[in-house]
Amino acid sequence: MGGRSLVLDLGPAVGENVSFFARLSCKIYIADLYESLFAPTAHRPQGAKAFGMMLERELPSTGGEAVDVILAWDLINYLDIEQQQVLAAALAGYCHRGTQIFAMIATHKEMPARPTPFHVLDRQHLAFESDRQWQRESPRYTEPDLRRGMPDFEVDVSFLLRNGLQEYILNYRPRGGLAGGPPGPGAG
Repeated sequence: MGGRSLVLDLGPAVGENVSFFARLSCKIYIADLYESLFAPTAHRPQGAKAFGMMLERELPSTGGEAVDVILAWDLINYLDIEQQQVLAAALAGYCHRGTQIFAMIATHKEMPARPTPFHVLDRQHLAFESDRQWQRESPRYTEPDLRRGMPDFEVDVSFLLRNGLQEYILNYRPRGGLAGGPPGPGAG
């Protein structure tokens, strides 16, 4: 690929984000799991098997290329540990050793009722649209929870933000063998 990074965005297609990564000469794939799981007309899969089947349908093919960055945004807040494990297994097929996942975990008692669209403003700033009118209880996942839910992804760095989100960068470090193969669901 000659130095071009590949990005998998699990959130909605946001113009500012696509433009930002295009300026960095990145190739971006968009899955929009927010829409698949949380749109008013979405049929939310019940159980790990149904969730895995939904991921097979929704995650894009990368034509056999592993991605360098996965943008999970705040999606993990809305998945239980078993769903996180299914997501992590599906994402592993997109990864090479060192692929990074960017995730934001809620630390307050409540969080928005559905995932929040984030907009990349520049290399150091994000904006977000939050509907504070509709709230739900936050699972307030901790680092040990992330290790259980995403065992092949290790926390590299984390920062607590003023808005109550804990930013995480996780690196793909598979426990049992070689990383990478053809990128997972929908490939080929």
